[in-house]
Amino acid sequence: MIEITLHVNGVEKRLEVEPRRLLADVLRQDCGRTGVHIGCAHGGCGACTVQVEGVPRLSCLCFAVQCDGQKITTVEGLAQDGRLHPLQQAFIDAHGLQCGYCTPGQIMALLDFVATAEDPGDDEIRRAMSGNLCRCTGYQTIVDAVRLAIAARDATGTPRAGRAMAEAPDRARHVGARVTRREDPRMVTGRARYLDDFMPPGALHLQLVRAEIAHARLLGVEASALREAFPEALLFTGADIGDLAVRAAQDYPEF
Repeated sequence: MIEITLHVNGVEKRLEVEPRRLLADVLRQDCGRTGVHIGCAHGGCGACTVQVEGVPRLSCLCFAVQCDGQKITTVEGLAQDGRLHPLQQAFIDAHGLQCGYCTPGQIMALLDFVATAEDPGDDEIRRAMSGNLCRCTGYQTIVDAVRLAIAARDATGTPRAGRAMAEAPDRARHVGARVTRREDPRMVTGRARYLDDFMPPGALHLQLVRAEIAHARLLGVEASALREAFPEALLFTGADIGDLAVRAAQDYPEF
């Protein structure tokens, strides 16, 4: 175990972590920042994007120990004094989200572009967001949201604060009118909950351990030492399963 210090959204967190643990997992499991989403787990979708020292980073490709002593910002740290960041507000106003799973990563990846771009064309905006995938919107409403956020900057280039965070009122249900969905404020601030975000105390976790030798033919697995070291764990090997075919499931979208 290695002792590290992370400064997450302005809060210092001192942790003991294994060197192999990814920043995404540490932020989610040890810091409670479940707005950091894991979509593909190999850097292809951008859902896990956070800012490390002001630079967008894919937290699923970064070890937590590499960020020791650094400032990390997740989507939960953008709203100030109960008011949304203008890019968060723009995603709501332009309806740049549907399921909301990719939204935190989209927002974190576009922060610098929104702060510095001057009247960009659609192609330039799409290049800026090209590292983030969305399966719902078709991207055009995200482009519209970026334009809104850029237009919200004042004459000095400072983003104007978004509106106070609030859920859509019941009276907002009008046929033919643009309506703020109840869930949108939760989605743009990382407060939306997905299946992988529910971690009840005492939950059992499944860990698949693979052989470290490529192309080897395994004749057997000696697991007695592991069973002695972790008596509370349920440990299964191929000998225990036999010819039973097992189909593994995942609890987040595959991009």
